[in-house]
Amino acid sequence: AHAADEKAFTLYLRGMQLRAEAGAWRQAHAFFEQSLAADPGFAAAWAEKGRLERILGKFEDQSLLVHAEVSLRRALALDADNGAAQYYLAQLEIDLGRVGDSLARLLDRAWQRRAEPQVFAGLVHACRYGGLLDASLAAHRTAIRLDPTVATSILHTYYHRGDFAAEFIGDAVAIDR
Repeated sequence: AHAADEKAFTLYLRGMQLRAEAGAWRQAHAFFEQSLAADPGFAAAWAEKGRLERILGKFEDQSLLVHAEVSLRRALALDADNGAAQYYLAQLEIDLGRVGDSLARLLDRAWQRRAEPQVFAGLVHACRYGGLLDASLAAHRTAIRLDPTVATSILHTYYHRGDFAAEFIGDAVAIDR
């Protein structure tokens, strides 16, 4: 993540420390908003703000989903290479019933830039919701090949395939929200 302003970056880091704790989502969101007040061009802060707006919109207040899309599209307008924003927007599009839009955008991005693990992690999710379970598995394998630490939702794909005894050796499996 790159911020032009040191204060913005410090606030962003505070938000990143809290973003994984459900009880601290609103506090983390406030840190991302403060970060953006200090540096409105900080794409990573827009992406994380959008992620939390999606989660809070999904579980607490649906009106936040509109804000989530604005934040995520702003992140991508500032930095089209922001893999996190690509992934979070895919999750939001799927939540909103726009699986086809998500698949089209991610496939186009994967074709243009074949080394973005977050885009392939997004494809794991989008392909599964599109009923493309083998493609979801292939996207996971590509994401892991590109970055062994990337989180994907592959366990859900194995579940939908009915593959309850899948061999996970060699697959770095993690579940994301």
